[in-house]
Amino acid sequence: MNINIIKDTRVFFCVITVTFFVSILTWSGFSQTTDTAYIPFRINADAKVIGWEQNADTLQIDVKAGKPDTLAIYLGPVSSIKRGSMRTQYNAPSLISDSRGNITLRLPQTSYQKAAVSLHSVNGKRIINQKTELSESTKRISYSNIAPGIYILSVKGINAGSFSARLTHRGGKLNIGVAFGAAALLEKEAYSAAQSDNGSIWTISVKATGYNDTTYTLVPVRGINPTQNINFIGSFLDLRDSLAYRSVVIGSQLWMAENLNYIPDSGNSWCYGEYKAIICGADGCHEDIDPGQCDTYGRLYDWATAMNLPLKCNNVHSTTDPDCGLTIPNHRGICPEGYHIPDHADWDRLYRYADGSNGTSSPYASPTAGKHLKTTSGWFHVPGVTEAWDTFGFSALPGGQHNPNTDWFNDVNRSGYWWSTAEDSTGHAYYREIYYYYERAYVSIVYEATNWHGLNKAFGYSVRCVQNLQ
Repeated sequence: MNINIIKDTRVFFCVITVTFFVSILTWSGFSQTTDTAYIPFRINADAKVIGWEQNADTLQIDVKAGKPDTLAIYLGPVSSIKRGSMRTQYNAPSLISDSRGNITLRLPQTSYQKAAVSLHSVNGKRIINQKTELSESTKRISYSNIAPGIYILSVKGINAGSFSARLTHRGGKLNIGVAFGAAALLEKEAYSAAQSDNGSIWTISVKATGYNDTTYTLVPVRGINPTQNINFIGSFLDLRDSLAYRSVVIGSQLWMAENLNYIPDSGNSWCYGEYKAIICGADGCHEDIDPGQCDTYGRLYDWATAMNLPLKCNNVHSTTDPDCGLTIPNHRGICPEGYHIPDHADWDRLYRYADGSNGTSSPYASPTAGKHLKTTSGWFHVPGVTEAWDTFGFSALPGGQHNPNTDWFNDVNRSGYWWSTAEDSTGHAYYREIYYYYERAYVSIVYEATNWHGLNKAFGYSVRCVQNLQ
């Protein structure tokens, strides 16, 4: 599940998951397995995730930007005891937990008169030790600020009744309720309690400083649930033309979440599919205009224009002409103030964060980053083949290209091409490409000797800017 949260601010967020849960793992006399839902979260900035169910305690965790974390929702124990097999277990207590820091012990009257309830750490340190009386009917034992860890819960009665359970506690307050009841009643209650939490609806709220909260519901299932990818999307204003752009934190980088649409004062740029001609016929002449698709895909720029250099720099290496020099790192080009044209290091870092890989080779082509970077709509779709998840809110769109040799536009809806500052030794420029049919993300360079491509610096590709590191 991917959620992109948009707000007009450049402050980014934090998510909260679970503060604690109590998990009953093993105990003598009862064979039981925990019913825990594990909900992974991945968020693009520090955030807080809060989860709650009606009439239950609130769970919350802090999630660090880009660091996967898991909200564990303990749905209640599922008993493996079958009806008819309880006779040999009548002297064992029924231990029922709603897991949100609350445990209920229902003790058989005969074996557990004047029962002592104790909680110890695994190294023997006593945390709780209290006695109960049958005459009390019910008793509530509470202890605040118990540190996260593994504990042993023990119950011992004066008539040889004894019981131990191993608990995993996530920290905070722990409540133990003790009640006495008949053994025949215990069987029914234990069986029904094991089924009561299935299909419960949980509300999840994600909070981040400077953003509106986002709240939604889900029905957790036992085991590992789908990853919740939460991306808080900011925005900023390009003061040159007052156009607003979305931006998104991905790992340690802040990227524009859409293509640049700035019209430069000089150089070459195009809107995909733009057309202008004078058409003459029997009824006279008129102008035929198609404004193109800049509002959707942004503008296409040749390399020199994208770098904010003279057009002659399309034909030479940047180091061979003083007019064509690049500022390394963080060459601004035609990006808004505070942003720059990405180089190999910028693109490689994005690719590796998207596919979860490590390495130092450069330039890096990723086998899977493409599916994580593509926006979920707008790409030519092949059922069962095309993968477009927009996992991190980068929202790569297939803006196509402009061929200067033919003045044709190609590949809209099928490929996206984005400039890099990088050149090879002969002066050809590198660009990054994502193609509709594959989940890969490419690094490419086109040489002038290959058929219709010409010298590729003159091609029109998209520009995606990344913020300068502070």
